[in-house]
Amino acid sequence: MDEIFVKIDNKSDKPHNGKLITKIEVSPNEKYFVTYSEGDHSIIGWNVDDVDEGQFKSDRRIGISVGDIQQICVSDDKKLAYIKFGHLEIYDMVNNNHKIMLDCDVCEYYNYCTFSLIGELILHSRNDDYNSIFAYSTQTIKNNEWKCKRIYKIPKEFDLISISKYDKLYLFSNNSIFEWNLITRKGTKIFGNDEEMKYYYTPELRIFSNEKFICTRIKDKIIIYSIELGIPIVSLNINDDIQICKIMYRTGLIHLLHPLLFPLLNNSKIWDSVMEYCIDRLKRSDQLPKEYQTGNFLKIVRFTTKYVFVILDGYILKIKLEDYLSKMNFITENSNQNENFDEYWYFDNET
Repeated sequence: MDEIFVKIDNKSDKPHNGKLITKIEVSPNEKYFVTYSEGDHSIIGWNVDDVDEGQFKSDRRIGISVGDIQQICVSDDKKLAYIKFGHLEIYDMVNNNHKIMLDCDVCEYYNYCTFSLIGELILHSRNDDYNSIFAYSTQTIKNNEWKCKRIYKIPKEFDLISISKYDKLYLFSNNSIFEWNLITRKGTKIFGNDEEMKYYYTPELRIFSNEKFICTRIKDKIIIYSIELGIPIVSLNINDDIQICKIMYRTGLIHLLHPLLFPLLNNSKIWDSVMEYCIDRLKRSDQLPKEYQTGNFLKIVRFTTKYVFVILDGYILKIKLEDYLSKMNFITENSNQNENFDEYWYFDNET
């Protein structure tokens, strides 16, 4: 085992030794998050509630041997799982950093890992013989093992796009995207268009969802699907800042739309408004050093439903989103007073 956990002394240790943060994952209920740096080969944990607003103090650090980490996920109670070269590792970041085993670890290669809202670890593994989903209880039973509760077999013609914390699978097959509920075991086709999907491979598709909406990016379009109505309701062009601003303001979906657009947001009205808002919040809370009072120096790490996490000089800062939507509304109102927003609230299959 080449991983080493250390308790961080925040007075002397700079997170990731100042190296670039390349991944961030937030726990299902947004209580805890971890960051990863390829340059420093480390994972660091952070408590979301440590500060009301401003700079976080890091919680724990794990050093990892050189190698590409495909994916990281973390639970609300600080269980860490990550996939490196297809190999799964799980650690308890609270109880003596124990390594956690699985009672049904029959896979040589894993493609995906995530924690659900109810605290289960959901895994995907695929090879020439099987295409399967594994759901594990995170309550240790014996010998520090987690018990496999359910196994789902996916038809081989379906490719996994992602798994949401709401126990939903998003699958690609025959130029279409499907949602499949792990609990109800019911599937729904949420998008299909031969012209859009032809020659467009699954790894390039990106999907983020919440209880009400599914946001999918396909090429230069973002499709918003209403779970309640069971239909796509909006088609957005990723190059139209004002159109996207309007949708973000009306639906409050910035935490879903931002990861579909980033890093395309650079030099856009949306990016500028986010920077202005974050800088203003930091100034008002006295969290912005004098040397950073001007200039576009912040890097956005992640939006959640309540906060935006940004990087400043290698540190992570938390900023509330409570006033941001009103800021976006001001931008859209002043962009074109005669523009009718309602014309965007539809799905046109021909555009």
